[in-house]
Amino acid sequence: MLQPSPRYNRVMATSATTTCPIAHQCGGCARIETPYAQQLADKQRCIEELFAPLLSSALDAAHSASAAGHSVGTPDDAGSVGVPGSVQEHESADAGIPSGARADATTHAAARADATTHADACTCTPADAGNYADICTRTPADARGHADTRTSVVRPIMGMDDPREYRTKIVSPFAPSGKKLSLRSLARTGRTGRVALRKSDIACGLYAAGTHRIVECESCPVEMPVGRRVVAAVRDIMARYGMAPYDEDAQRGFVRHVVVRVGAQTGEVLATIVTNGHEFAGAKNFCRELLKRVPEVTTVVQNVNTRSTNAIFGTEEHVLYGPGFILDTLCGLSFRISSNSFFQVNARQTQVLYQVAVDFAFEPVDKALDAPHGAEATNAPRSPHASDTPQAVDPLHAPHSSSPADATATIVDAYCGTGTIGLVVAAAMPGAQIIGVDKTASAIADARQNAAHNGIDNAQFVAQDAGEFLSAYAAVGNTVDIVLMDPPRAGASEDFLRSLAHLAPRRIVYISCNPETQARDCKALAEAGYVLHAVQPVDMVPHTEHVECVALLSRVK
Repeated sequence: MLQPSPRYNRVMATSATTTCPIAHQCGGCARIETPYAQQLADKQRCIEELFAPLLSSALDAAHSASAAGHSVGTPDDAGSVGVPGSVQEHESADAGIPSGARADATTHAAARADATTHADACTCTPADAGNYADICTRTPADARGHADTRTSVVRPIMGMDDPREYRTKIVSPFAPSGKKLSLRSLARTGRTGRVALRKSDIACGLYAAGTHRIVECESCPVEMPVGRRVVAAVRDIMARYGMAPYDEDAQRGFVRHVVVRVGAQTGEVLATIVTNGHEFAGAKNFCRELLKRVPEVTTVVQNVNTRSTNAIFGTEEHVLYGPGFILDTLCGLSFRISSNSFFQVNARQTQVLYQVAVDFAFEPVDKALDAPHGAEATNAPRSPHASDTPQAVDPLHAPHSSSPADATATIVDAYCGTGTIGLVVAAAMPGAQIIGVDKTASAIADARQNAAHNGIDNAQFVAQDAGEFLSAYAAVGNTVDIVLMDPPRAGASEDFLRSLAHLAPRRIVYISCNPETQARDCKALAEAGYVLHAVQPVDMVPHTEHVECVALLSRVK
């Protein structure tokens, strides 16, 4: 198991408000003017309310299983591997539920439902606790004091110490500014001739909310600063060399977008120039000028998109300078990031998210339930070196406290993408066998390449629909111990959930960027015989409404 980071058992939230001069025009960070502590409080409340109906059901199911003499995730579960009972001995259904709390568990959701608003139900304010640790843990039933917060499945949200300059992917459209430029001399592909340009003729920045109107943006408080420096440099070079910006109405012009990817740990920078044409006249001079203005750039790529579409990227790419990709490290592993690679844009919080997923995969369920929570969690000593980036998240060298059964587990990483989560787990448990599945062939190719790049040989990757794979895998008598799943925002399909229930892994770790569909799917899994033990919210995108959650479920016999 990964070493717990200093952030794992606490929430540190600044009460400061981040400012942005174009916040009302851009709309990308809808809550940037709300103090960060309040943002976390609101997200915590939403997640607790969303999962409240499942909370009472989960505790009722666990209590019923215990009363009937059943256990959670035992070796003779349908579809589970016959493994030693060292983990399952700790996985009793009531494990981790405090004495005296079980009798009140069924009223927990009802108590929350009785609250007309969070303000009525809870008198917590940032002033109540210096780091706003116990946000949203009080209900009307707790009015005379705090109940034991471990009765809640939902753990306190994990926020950032400093929710600024976290985005490692920066995108800027380009368009004619003000009066339309005369582009009649250009072919539709923008391959012929150049136009006389001034920098003021070129608009770049961010789209205004709900429109394709560009709002000028010299700097963004949530982006890594080098990104906007690249965008500004590209505009200067366009003006110098007469490279016309793309006019989406006339479908003419050359430069459509610039996409910058930054290695948060390595500092490497990939600049992708999306063009409305194949021929990039003067490409060498362009790269030379760009590197002169922004020396941090380590590679430049041309992406060709000649379609009339809102999609940023086309399918054709040419490397203009450098290797065509950057490297960055995550949880002790090195990953290749190219123009189209899916890679979390908040690297600091991604390490926190993956640590939770690995811990959920291998911790005994009673330990997951007993994890410090609420005020108890927040009062844990803070490391003098604590920061948003965990200091000890290195699966290749971290000590493990999992059982021998987990050390040789068979684990499916469904919707694996480029394999980041599966590879972190594979490195953490070199004796386990990881099978990553995703229907996107290019993502699977990247996953295999990432595995080879890190010298990981206990992970294999399959290009196939995840539900179809699970059905076929179970049909030939194969079994799985743990399933990791990270579906798209729409959640898992009904076919996938049916296949998952049929395969019957003893444990499921569900990572989601959309808690609403996650709660829906957890309800379906509960009806198929699973108990929801824990939900850990992680604030991956501060200043927005978005929140990511990791859920732990295990099968009741």
